[in-house]
Amino acid sequence: MRGPLPLAEAIAAVTAAGAPRPRQRVSVTGHDALDTALVVTADDVVAALDAPGFANAGMDGYAVRADDVRTASSHAPVSLRVVGTIAAGTAATGAVAPGEAVRIFTGAAVPRGADSVIRWEDTDRGDATVQIRDARDAGRNVRPAGEDARSGDVVLRAGTRVSAAHRQWLAALGVRELVVHRPPVVALIRTGDELVPPGTALAAGAPQVIDSNGVVLRQIVLAAGGAVLDVGIVPDQRDALAAAMRDAASRADVIVTAGGVAAGDFDVTKGAAVDAGGRVDFWKIRARPGSQVAVGAIGDAVWIGMPGNPVSAAVMGELLLRPLLRAMLGDARPHRPMLPVQLAEPVARDATMTLLLRATLDDDVAPGALPRARLAGAQGSHLLGPLARADVLLVVPPGADTWAGVALDAIALHDLRGSARVPGA
Repeated sequence: MRGPLPLAEAIAAVTAAGAPRPRQRVSVTGHDALDTALVVTADDVVAALDAPGFANAGMDGYAVRADDVRTASSHAPVSLRVVGTIAAGTAATGAVAPGEAVRIFTGAAVPRGADSVIRWEDTDRGDATVQIRDARDAGRNVRPAGEDARSGDVVLRAGTRVSAAHRQWLAALGVRELVVHRPPVVALIRTGDELVPPGTALAAGAPQVIDSNGVVLRQIVLAAGGAVLDVGIVPDQRDALAAAMRDAASRADVIVTAGGVAAGDFDVTKGAAVDAGGRVDFWKIRARPGSQVAVGAIGDAVWIGMPGNPVSAAVMGELLLRPLLRAMLGDARPHRPMLPVQLAEPVARDATMTLLLRATLDDDVAPGALPRARLAGAQGSHLLGPLARADVLLVVPPGADTWAGVALDAIALHDLRGSARVPGA
């Protein structure tokens, strides 16, 4: 058993344990069991159709030959004979000959011979003949076949997270199914005789704690594309915990325990993992919160022993569990994005530990400047309010001094907010 490990080494070790799960097929439209799950492509995705499938009009107007209208102006309009009308969904028959035009609507197939669509407002909208009064659309407003993609093109590489826009594009390209990796099943076990389920009515001063770790870990698993097997709360008894872990190993890809990984008399989780037939690869990392974390395996399941402190469990869930699950899905970019920020206030460092401080970002950022980060509140590992308010985790490297105004890396915890205004306003 190794430890304590530097934060980066611990993250790398856990992520490397995330071998992709077995492959399966899912519908591009999302009308299946993975309708709301994060989906990652297991294979390259190839277009089945050209998109667009035919040359079509980019606006309402007249399909013409560019050479016929290059001299058109309001003072010297060009007159063309109108030989037909093409609406969207109507086949384009015949061809546009010199001196001719076809009335056409957005998305309609452009007839042979035409290489331009002249917008309505640059014409007199004639029926038998049309006066073209501006040449600005000569050679424009025709969307060529295959402009977006050609049949046989690789449009998504393996390891790509499939967004709503991806699904829309793939549907337009005639792709019906995706090959993906099965969502990893995560067994969640919380241990602690003091724990009670959320919603339990507590008497004033009662020596009990509401199980918030089960809530946050469940949400992290679901957001990362995993499936939850909620084992529940298990007593601080080594044999009971070992039995729960052994059973979970037969049904899950990952086992996450929360609590009992310190060195106290009631911290039985590491021993229970061994009793369940598992191993402990490392214990403790040089980072806070979350220094008391254990990682190993029980059978074929990866095991992460989270601290019981709620902020520690949440932070390690983001930094260890989340990328592990993304790797099991085959995600080529399993980690949360990092961004540089500037400290807006003094921050004390720890001599040996990397600190992961919960911080907010100022809404207003001067052009060319880094976002300014401020602590979201007191940083105790039992205080959930600052974590709930945080935009980022500041990554403060070890040291003995106090910093202010310097640039630091930060881990984005969600879609970062900007100034509160409507785009374009």
